[in-house]
Amino acid sequence: MVWVANRDDGIQEPVTFEQAVDMLLAEMRRVLLAKQADYGPGNIAKFGELGVLVRASDKVERLTNLLQSGREPNHESLDDSWLDLANYGLIGLLVRRGLWGLPMEQAAVYKPCATCGETPAWCGCEEASGDD
Repeated sequence: MVWVANRDDGIQEPVTFEQAVDMLLAEMRRVLLAKQADYGPGNIAKFGELGVLVRASDKVERLTNLLQSGREPNHESLDDSWLDLANYGLIGLLVRRGLWGLPMEQAAVYKPCATCGETPAWCGCEEASGDD
């Protein structure tokens, strides 16, 4: 797989659609697993598929409001909202297919980001996370 480092900061960017999809799916996975480790399954299980739909609707309304107004968000970025919306689609399928609530493979431990204190999987400041 050929990736081209064409940014000033040395970060490699995809050169094919498939690589772009793989890159974003990996980011979605990191965020979803980190949040699942923090929240657990109860918040989704309590309200089921309709609860997921309400959460997704909240993200759509936020994106619509920000994009139509042209305002910069006060908190999470537009990218974060799109990632959350994509992950709500995945969560909805997990609930629908009876797979929500399966145990995680291991108890994930995420060190806080040294820059902002958030979980690195969704802060964007650094890549390091894990239970080393």
